[in-house]
Order: sequence, then structure tokens, then C-alpha cells
Amino acid sequence: MIFAGAIMAILIYLLHLSVAVSKLHYQNRVLSQELVLLREKLERKERTRVQEPIESAGEEPLLAPDGTIAMKYRLFRLNAWFCMERMESALAANAS
Repeated sequence: MIFAGAIMAILIYLLHLSVAVSKLHYQNRVLSQELVLLREKLERKERTRVQEPIESAGEEPLLAPDGTIAMKYRLFRLNAWFCMERMESALAANAS
């Protein structure tokens, strides 16, 4: 009787593990599908994003399709500012 109860407990535990693994497998599949859809959406957005022409370095910021300033333009401006600061401090150090 005890032996039969132990076997029954083991079978119930194995059934529980099987259900848990099936649930995790389903969630993993759904998550993978969502990841692929998000990746495709991101690639589509990158292909349709307005790119800054090289010749336009004016004061007017380039707008991305969602209305925000494009990251490329901001990084360009930040890099230009940083280079100017370094040149000015080097010139000030040489003048002293």
C-alpha cells in the first residue's frame, strides 16, 4: 500500500512537471514570435526613418518621423560642441 502511494506520488509529480514544461514551452514560443515581430517593426522603422543629408549642417534640427530630433543629429551636434571646447581649451593653454 505504501509502495503504491509512493508510485502514485511520483506519477503526479511527473505530470506536474510535464504541465509546467508545456506551459513554459508555449510562453517561450509566444515570446519568440513577439521578438521577431518587434525586430521586423524596428527594421521597418529604421528603413523608413528620415536620414540626415551630409550637406545639411544648419541650425534647423532634422526631425524623425515621430516628431523627435533624430539621434544622429544630436550626436553630431554634441561631438561638434565637444571638439570646439577641446580646441578652445588647447588654444587658451597655448596662449598662456
